[in-house]
Amino acid sequence: MKRRNEFIAFSTGVLLALTYPPFKSGFIAYIGLIPLFYLMESERGRRGFRLGYLWGLGFNLAMLYWIIWATIPGGVAAVLFLPLYSAVLFYIIFYSYKKIGRKSLYIFPFFWTASEYLRSQGVLGFPWTSIAYTQTYYAPLIQYASITSAYGVSFWVCYLNVLFYFFFQNLHNTEKIIKYVIVIILVFTIPFIYGMLVIGKGEFLNENRKIKVSMIQANIDPDVKWDEKFKNSNFSTYEKLTFRAAKEKPDIIIWPETAATCYLRLPQAVKYRRWVESIVNKTETPLITGTLDYKYVPEINEYRAFNSAVYFEPGKRNFEDYAKIKLVPFGERVPFEEYLKFLKDIDMGQGDFYPGNEEKVFILPLKNAPRDNILFSVVICFESIFPDLFRKFCYNGAEFAIVITNDCWFGKTSAPFQHAQISIFRAIENRIGIARNANTGVSMIIDPYGRVNISTPIFKQRIITGKVYLRNNITFYTKYGDVFSYCVIMVSAMALIEIVFIV
Repeated sequence: MKRRNEFIAFSTGVLLALTYPPFKSGFIAYIGLIPLFYLMESERGRRGFRLGYLWGLGFNLAMLYWIIWATIPGGVAAVLFLPLYSAVLFYIIFYSYKKIGRKSLYIFPFFWTASEYLRSQGVLGFPWTSIAYTQTYYAPLIQYASITSAYGVSFWVCYLNVLFYFFFQNLHNTEKIIKYVIVIILVFTIPFIYGMLVIGKGEFLNENRKIKVSMIQANIDPDVKWDEKFKNSNFSTYEKLTFRAAKEKPDIIIWPETAATCYLRLPQAVKYRRWVESIVNKTETPLITGTLDYKYVPEINEYRAFNSAVYFEPGKRNFEDYAKIKLVPFGERVPFEEYLKFLKDIDMGQGDFYPGNEEKVFILPLKNAPRDNILFSVVICFESIFPDLFRKFCYNGAEFAIVITNDCWFGKTSAPFQHAQISIFRAIENRIGIARNANTGVSMIIDPYGRVNISTPIFKQRIITGKVYLRNNITFYTKYGDVFSYCVIMVSAMALIEIVFIV
C-alpha cells in the first residue's frame, strides 16, 4: 500500500506538470489534484511530508528539467530543494484531514494558495510553477486576475478540484450530484461571463493610445554570444536588423537581455557604446537594450556589477539605465553571500551580480507628438514571474511594459513557452500592453486582456513590429496589491490554529 501510494503521489506530480505550457491542456488541472485527496483517506498525517516531497519531486522533474541546460548543479539543487515546499504543504493538509476529515478539503484552496504566495517571497522566491499558469490559454476565464492577481486563479483551480472530488464521491447520491453539478457550472460560468463582458466592453483598448514597437529577435547562439571573437559580429547583426526595423518607423526599438555583450558604461567599451549611439542617431529612434553594467557605490566604497537595461535617445550622449532587482538564485547571485562569506566560494557557474533597488520608469517622446511623452518600464527576464514587482512599475506610472530576456539557455524545451505565457497574467493584472523580446524567442505582443497579438517561433531570427496598447486605467490589483493573498494567508493561519489547538 505504501509503495503504491508513493508511486501515485510521484506520478500525479508528473501528470500535473503536463498541464502547463506549451501543452494546451490546462483543463486537466481542474482534476489534477484529486488523487491526492484519495491518498489522504488511506494515509496517516505524518506520511503527508514524504508523499508531498515525492509529489513535488515528480512535478519539478517534469516541469523544470530544462534548468540543467543552463546549469547542471543548479538544476539538481532546484529539483531537490523545491519539493520541500509541497512536503510542508502536504503535511499540513494530511494533518488537517486526520483531525477534521473531509471538511479539511474546504480549507485546501486556502492552504495551497497561501503556500504559492509564500513561495514567491524572499531571495529564494520562485513562483514560476503557480498552478494559475495552467490557464494562460483561456483568456476569458482569468480576467478577474486584475483584482486577485494570478493567485486568485490558483485558488479557483484548487476549488474546482475539491468540487470535482466531492462530485465523484457522491455518484451514488442523485440529489448531491445535482447540487455539485450546479455549483461546478456556476464556478465555471461566472468567471467566463465576467471575462467575456470585460473583453467585449473593450474599455482598455483605446485606439488613440497605442505606440509602435519593433523588437529584434536576433537568435544569436549562446556559445557564440559571449565569445570575444564574435563581439563585432554580434553588434553587426543587431545593426543590420535594426536598420531594417527602422524602415517601419517605430516609436521605439527593443533589443533583448544582454544583447550588448559588454559593460557599455566602461571606458573599455566606448567603441560599442558609440556604435549603439550611431545606430540610434541614424535611425532617429529611441532604443532599449540589455547589457552588463558596472557602478561605483560610494557608500560602501566598491564597484558592483548589474544585469541592466539601458535606454538611448537620438542626439543624447548619456543613457538611462535600470538594474535588475530580482536575480535568479544561484544563477545570477548566490543568496545570502553577503552574510555568509563561505557561500562566495560556491561555484555553480553563476554570475556575481547585485540587485538593483529602483522600479524605474522611462520617458519616451513620440515623434509625431513631441509634447506627448509616454512612460514605460523594462522588466528583465526572471522578474516577469513576480506579480507584485511588476505591479510596482505600473503603480509608478508605466503606460506600457517591455520584457527583455535571453531564454536561449533553455534550449528547445518547454521553458521558453512557460516563461512567455506567464507574461499574459502580468498584462491582465495591470491592464497594460506588453512587448516581450527574447533573443531566441518566444517574442510576443500582448494586449491588456492577455491576448497575444504577435508571437514568434523559437530559435528563428525575426523582426517583430506591431502596436502596443497603452494603459488607460489603474486596476484594483495595481493600486492595492496582494490584498486577496493576504486574506487567504489570514484565513489559512486561523484555520490551522483552530485545527491544531482547538479541534
